[in-house]
Amino acid sequence: WLNKKFDIDAEIESKEEELKNLKAEALLKIETLNNEDYKCILIEKYFNHLNWDDIAAKVYVSRSTVKRWHECALNSLKV
Repeated sequence: WLNKKFDIDAEIESKEEELKNLKAEALLKIETLNNEDYKCILIEKYFNHLNWDDIAAKVYVSRSTVKRWHECALNSLKV
């Protein structure tokens, strides 16, 4: 069972490194957006794990505006 534990620990470490790289890649992609509000919303939603209401309060707009901007931000990233 010790060998299995070492194997699992190595796999976890590998996955953590992969996650770190994916987060860095995502941040670089988000930084390509021209709209600072879009950047803020994506970072708060996906990196800081804030809910829609907390994001809305942080950027001083309504919840519906945050959701609309979020959709626009995602569409901008797809292009």
